[in-house]
Amino acid sequence: MKMIPNGFSIKGCSLTLGLVFLISGCNGKEETGMAEQKKNSEEVEEVAVPPVKSKPGEGGVEIHPIQEEKNALRTLAIKKHFEKSFSDTSWYGLIKDMKVNGEKLLIETSLAPDEDKQDQLKKAATAAWEFVNSKESDFKLKTVVYFDKNGQMIFYETNPLQS
Repeated sequence: MKMIPNGFSIKGCSLTLGLVFLISGCNGKEETGMAEQKKNSEEVEEVAVPPVKSKPGEGGVEIHPIQEEKNALRTLAIKKHFEKSFSDTSWYGLIKDMKVNGEKLLIETSLAPDEDKQDQLKKAATAAWEFVNSKESDFKLKTVVYFDKNGQMIFYETNPLQS
């Protein structure tokens, strides 16, 4: 038992003059974080997994690991569909990379900032809408966002079937 002047003690925890001061976590051991499990009990504490910090260029939005995995699977599905169905089109050659982020398809192009090939790139959005709005897809997208080769947004389009 710990004794404190002008107060009283409870095994492992101390109270002083009506103010509660947590000295050492009631069991004599300091807590080190949320992932701490109770060792002297059969109970296991459920712990929430914090979101993964965003990566550069993602607008500072935190991404949970489950959402990150969904994004990766959706990105793979749409890339495979585009490669299989549109690899011989003129607009497909303008696409450097694609990534699904939530309900957005982010398309990185090889265009210079001053190049104007929006008409060709709009065909990529049409292809995306045809895929995600079909029964073949198990996910939906609301927006396709296009970026030039410097990472600056060129324009975006919204899904005509989403309101």
